Amino acid sequence: MFGFDEVFDSIVVSGELGFRKPNPLLFRRALSELGVPPESAVMVGDTFLADLVGPKNLGMWAILIDADGNQRENHREADFVVRGVGEVGEALKVL
Repeated sequence: MFGFDEVFDSIVVSGELGFRKPNPLLFRRALSELGVPPESAVMVGDTFLADLVGPKNLGMWAILIDADGNQRENHREADFVVRGVGEVGEALKVL
């Protein structure tokens, strides 16, 4: 799939499973494929409901990408907030 399978250990596509984020089935599937508990996993995304609420409800860590700084009301829900994907590595060091 576009070479992503050479980079990622798990790829879960919502359309293939018939569910959309934040449905916990999607996150549980990824956790199962990776063989890790929720507290050892991090979701990185830019959408509050889909990328923060779903994973946080399962006990996962969540990094919010807020490129424009217009999601300040959601910052308190995230474990870490970054401006872009390039900052995720530094956030992971903190988590």
